[in-house]
Amino acid sequence: MPAPNVVAPIAVGLDSAGVVHTDAACRKCSYNVRGLPMTGRCPECRTPVGLAVHGDLLRYSMPKWVQTLRRGVKSIVTGLAVMVIGVMILLCFTLVVAFMKIGGPMATAIPLTLMALCVIVGYVFMLVGSWLLTEPDPSGIGEDRYGTQRKIIRVSLLVGIANILLSIAQQSIAMPPLAYTTLQFVAFASAVFGVVGLFALLSYLSKLATRIPDPKLSERASFLMYALGISYSAFIGMGLIGQLLGGPRSPAVAALSCFNLVIGLLVLIFGIRYLVMLEKFGKAFKEQAALSEQIWGQEAT
Repeated sequence: MPAPNVVAPIAVGLDSAGVVHTDAACRKCSYNVRGLPMTGRCPECRTPVGLAVHGDLLRYSMPKWVQTLRRGVKSIVTGLAVMVIGVMILLCFTLVVAFMKIGGPMATAIPLTLMALCVIVGYVFMLVGSWLLTEPDPSGIGEDRYGTQRKIIRVSLLVGIANILLSIAQQSIAMPPLAYTTLQFVAFASAVFGVVGLFALLSYLSKLATRIPDPKLSERASFLMYALGISYSAFIGMGLIGQLLGGPRSPAVAALSCFNLVIGLLVLIFGIRYLVMLEKFGKAFKEQAALSEQIWGQEAT
């Protein structure tokens, strides 16, 4: 791509001699380059000052960091795909068992084990991807706008790991009723924090899209923050209410289950849109990484 098409306007104050006279962070080490000439280099890391004067666009960020964002999105998409495969395996086995009239514990144990394995593997991919996606910009740019969301996302990932370990312990270890109830409460609290993490992730993506810049992608992330976040919250909440009201034969639970099925369909629809949006983010990050490598290469010469 030709250089004239990627160069952004100067976003910081320069005097008549081309010296930076407003605060601006070095794009590699976050050193304040105020007082340095635009044609000079950062005294800390020797990065060209010219990279720091064009605002917060990703194309002026370190190429390695932008590539990290791209790898993060790619890993999240892979994780979601693996989880979907797990659900499809369960559905296919269930249909085969029903059609062939196969009985016995193995008829359910095999598909459930395969699905659980896919969920665990998928979550590992999503965990790694989300961690990469929330890697802080080395320049420190953006921390004032989405630093809190970025940290909430990482904490929610650690809570998710703890929840998975507790779930495994709950299924494999015999425990007294009080301990079992306590673990159920902890699992619900973890799910709630997971919802908070989902809101934080979509808010983070919305703000990160403004650094591409892509207003439409930013608006899409903002929409899904409410659409997917609220519908998923309702889905979890209805499930909890169903557990509190009684067993599956309770009339109230049956009515809630029907209502929750509709909410589940909404979660599925918005989840698909979320997946499509992540694909767009991946393509955008790939393009910005290429521009970043080009610009940094030009500035280094």
